Amino acid sequence: MSVPRLITLAMLISLSAYAYDFRLELEGNYEYLSPHNTYGSWKSGFLRLYHKPVQGFTYFLEGGVFSRKHEGDAVLGVLGAYKDWSPWLYTYTSFSAGSNSTYLPKYRLDHEFNFKVGEKRNIVPSIGFTYAKYHS
Repeated sequence: MSVPRLITLAMLISLSAYAYDFRLELEGNYEYLSPHNTYGSWKSGFLRLYHKPVQGFTYFLEGGVFSRKHEGDAVLGVLGAYKDWSPWLYTYTSFSAGSNSTYLPKYRLDHEFNFKVGEKRNIVPSIGFTYAKYHS
């Protein structure tokens, strides 16, 4: 399948999913790092599916693939959620697990408290924690 057809298909799926409180995101990255002999090129791609079953709650599933010239290939899976608790507080929680690699965690847990402040509640200071266990 050609790249333009693949992009068109992803956009159509995205629009269809969005109509039913679902959102689909597709992301790709290429990084040419310097010094290139030391770091090489890093490539990654992600597919994310968000679902908002009720007002104030959104969960998501994410799959990621990584390729690094010197460190090899790896995959990552993520399950997470956003929850509005009040007009001034929402939380973000996620759990991820990665394949055996030197740069992805075996598993990781993230949690953030996000405080909506200011007249328009558009300033959002956060406090949170991360626990990560890497492959030995």
